[in-house]
Amino acid sequence: MTTTRHEHVGFKFFPPGMYLSLEGSEVAMVYTDLPEDAQGVSFDFTVNGEPGPHPGIIFTMTQARYGILEFHRYFTQNYHGSWPINLEVRCLKDGHPVDLGLMQLRDPRSAVAHSMKVEHPPEVTIPKDTDRTSAHFAATFFDKDHYPLPRSTDWELELIEPAPGVIVSHNLVYVYGYAQPGEVAVKVSSAKYGIDQTVALKIVGAPSDHIGIKFFPPAIYPSLVDSETVLIYTQLPSEIQEPEFEYSVNNVLGPHPDIGFGMPTSSGWMRFYSTFAENYQGPWPAIVEVRYLKGGKPVDLGILQLRDPNNAIAAFMRLTYTHTVEIPSDPDRTSNHVFAEFFDKDHVILPFRPRDWEVILIDPPAGVSADGNFIYVYPLAQPGEVRFKVRSEMHDLEELGSFQLVAAGR
Repeated sequence: MTTTRHEHVGFKFFPPGMYLSLEGSEVAMVYTDLPEDAQGVSFDFTVNGEPGPHPGIIFTMTQARYGILEFHRYFTQNYHGSWPINLEVRCLKDGHPVDLGLMQLRDPRSAVAHSMKVEHPPEVTIPKDTDRTSAHFAATFFDKDHYPLPRSTDWELELIEPAPGVIVSHNLVYVYGYAQPGEVAVKVSSAKYGIDQTVALKIVGAPSDHIGIKFFPPAIYPSLVDSETVLIYTQLPSEIQEPEFEYSVNNVLGPHPDIGFGMPTSSGWMRFYSTFAENYQGPWPAIVEVRYLKGGKPVDLGILQLRDPNNAIAAFMRLTYTHTVEIPSDPDRTSNHVFAEFFDKDHVILPFRPRDWEVILIDPPAGVSADGNFIYVYPLAQPGEVRFKVRSEMHDLEELGSFQLVAAGR
């Protein structure tokens, strides 16, 4: 991004990187720290430095704070460039780029699974009479860098021990009316990736109002300098109008002056302002419960964990930057923004602090300099590899990186 202006708008992606699909479509969410009604801003994107549009990629910012990236299979099928792809979303003010977010897109043909995450409802209610009900299971695979692989059907379910009235078929566990309350162990395995995981599914006899309240992310460190937004999702049927929700912090019912909360439909949000962490006097971790109400009484809840930002310890960092940079023509300079995210041992992201790290060039080539989080490239630079390390004194972590300088137009 060539610019003399820079303003941090807090780009975040979920997921932070991904493998594209050859058979279907993939979706990524884009978030910023801008106000929803921010004026004079617009957004665009580039693929390996090439401005859009790109057939097969749809980018929409519904407001300054949220957006969606859709990747359709025909983009992957027709793409003939180098991997990984660097997708850059830019924020523009008055037509000038002032900040960017980088997302890495990987080749699905080279995906190797390293771990698996299984999602399923925690319980299933035994149906009446001869009816049956089902629990849907979903398995997501991740590579060694925690990037999700394309959605796959190369996995299966099996019961560890047979249970009356409970059978498995494809990605479903069916429960019949003659099943007995209790717990069954379900093994999820992939012969393709050589990974398996066993999870528990509870079989209950009483009617359930479970709506599957989930948070993204499921745990956070509230920021001391900025606000943090958590998205809330449920499986509440769309025909239910104006659902009733409430929340509490350590069993103290909201509202709280330092927390914003909205559940207009089956999904919503919570926003923790910087004053929350400043004013909070209770124990850590703080437990936030969001409850679904029927007739004024809670019938289901979801739990969000808030961790102490003053005792956040980073276990690893993840770098995002452009892997191929064109040498600019005189008198311009261009920059490669090296963005670092820090995670604790449980993979919970630490609050963003732009001065938490610095870029240090290794054997700096002519025409290349580093300042803070940016590597600058000037016209006298020559094609070749630029190596660097990112050092965080605060977290006592280092990570190596490199990118290629290429002549303009290549």
